[in-house]
Amino acid sequence: EWNISMKEMLELVELKVLTMDDLDAAIKTEFPACRSGFKNEEVPTKGSYFENGVGYECFTPDVLNLGVAPSILIENVKQRF
Repeated sequence: EWNISMKEMLELVELKVLTMDDLDAAIKTEFPACRSGFKNEEVPTKGSYFENGVGYECFTPDVLNLGVAPSILIENVKQRF
């Protein structure tokens, strides 16, 4: 699976590269947010980086929150163009 946002996928629909049916067929997973962690020192941890004082974690809603099947997208676009 490739990760992408719905906003980015809808831009491809607006450009007529993909159709909504293409999206429906290709989207395999969808989730509301991703967790990103940034560790500032390499030490063993239990729990979050922030709880251990070794970094920062944040959630990024609607960023890279779709898992799409590239083979389906490529095949559909290849047939269209």
